[in-house]
Amino acid sequence: MIKNLVIIVTLLFFWNTKNTYSNVKSEFEKANTLYSQNKFKEAKDVYLEIATQNYRSAELYFNIGNCLYKLDSLEGAILYFERAKKLKPNDEDINLNLQIANGKIVDKIEPIPQLFIATYWIEFISFFATYIWAIISIVVSFVSVSFFLIYYYAIKPLSKRVFFFSGIIFFLLMIFMLIVTHSSNNYFSAKDNSRAVIYEDVVNIMSAPNENSMNLFSLHIGTTDQVKEVEGNWLKVKIDNGNEGWIKKIKVRII
Repeated sequence: MIKNLVIIVTLLFFWNTKNTYSNVKSEFEKANTLYSQNKFKEAKDVYLEIATQNYRSAELYFNIGNCLYKLDSLEGAILYFERAKKLKPNDEDINLNLQIANGKIVDKIEPIPQLFIATYWIEFISFFATYIWAIISIVVSFVSVSFFLIYYYAIKPLSKRVFFFSGIIFFLLMIFMLIVTHSSNNYFSAKDNSRAVIYEDVVNIMSAPNENSMNLFSLHIGTTDQVKEVEGNWLKVKIDNGNEGWIKKIKVRII
């Protein structure tokens, strides 16, 4: 009974994924055609419609960013280039276009260098959506348990050794998959790891989450910062050179 239920759920999952992929592919081709015809606004609207279908990819965000850049929405272009970079931190085209866009904003902030191994780990955990990693973890867990059960009931010593060590390998793999799933969830969670783009011409960064606090420094449209804390309508942000302060939520867009 449970086996049949698992099969049904799996088939429904892949059927739904296949239909979604086919629809997205068709819309992508339509948007790409519009873009090639220099109809940037129309292409942007189609790409954004794809994004509303809970479809997330570096290519999609990159294309939206290109449309917004062509439409002179610098802050919008940076927002979507950053979203694309979040999924593919080492992509040369994304980094190049982001660099070009950032070269046109007022604030020139030198970032603190990041270890190269961290960028590769981020790219790895971004390869699938978090729920896909979770599904993989569950499948690996079932395989591990199955090997241990077969080991328990096996009679021949050789079979017992093979299934025991296979169970150990998949158990360790399960632990690794759980770590990946947890890391992916944290990375894409706005609570734990989010960045924001300034969406007003000039904003003041305050020392506390209220209008009467001290003005520490100012940021200009298109500048990105890391969100460290949320308090009511305020965000505590940290810019790439390490400086921190508070800003109103309404003045930024979360990456």
